[in-house]
Amino acid sequence: MSIDKEEYKKSNNNPKIYYGLPSEIKFCSKCTYNNQKPNSEIEFKHNINTKKPILGFDENNICDACKLNERKQNIDWKAREQELKILCNKFRSNNGSYDCTVPGS
Repeated sequence: MSIDKEEYKKSNNNPKIYYGLPSEIKFCSKCTYNNQKPNSEIEFKHNINTKKPILGFDENNICDACKLNERKQNIDWKAREQELKILCNKFRSNNGSYDCTVPGS
């Protein structure tokens, strides 16, 4: 089932706005994701009136997630793997004891 975005916008001209989300509903022109889902953050610090950060869109209505996905397509993943191995080797034990890697984001 396809969604007619223009009809959706017309039928929701005056939506009730909660959680600081924008009143103008935007859809990504590539993936149809919209700007009504807040980005992840520590929710217990917020309430219904707190403004939330949302997914960004460029001038062509392409969302940040689609742009990031395009950039990932151009990464040389084999080279990145080699860089990671070189970095890990700097900190690896040389005495046979266990190593532990704790990933973070």
